[in-house]
Amino acid sequence: MTRLLDTTWEKELLAASARLSQAQEETFLKLVDAAEGRIDDTIARVLLGTFSAREDYGTQERVVSVLSSGSDQTVIDAIVNEMPRLALEAPEWAQALLGTEVEFRPELTARALSQAPTDCRMAAENILKNEEFRSQHPNTELVLEQLGV
Repeated sequence: MTRLLDTTWEKELLAASARLSQAQEETFLKLVDAAEGRIDDTIARVLLGTFSAREDYGTQERVVSVLSSGSDQTVIDAIVNEMPRLALEAPEWAQALLGTEVEFRPELTARALSQAPTDCRMAAENILKNEEFRSQHPNTELVLEQLGV
């Protein structure tokens, strides 16, 4: 597949992800929208890199929507690989993103976690083992069982 988004897009997106002004927010959303239907491993990683604990005024929901235009495998792999950073820098997003995958794609989530680097798997397992998370996401038990945890 030809890369439709280049390193200029990545640099501009990450710079605009600060969203310190209305203009910067508009630029951010325009750049996010440019990725719709073009999600590959690199683009998914870059989009996930925009998640933080800062107030985002609903813009990250747009990122989630655009991410969902990628293949399930690409998206879950990117989420799992980004889990250590997300758990530290954007814990609510780590839980929300992982929770969605657990609920709608538990088998794929378990498979991705079983093949993930240790730090990624451990960050995700810490979330999966959380009682509140488990109560909100019933398929967590299925994922943990498939992981042998």
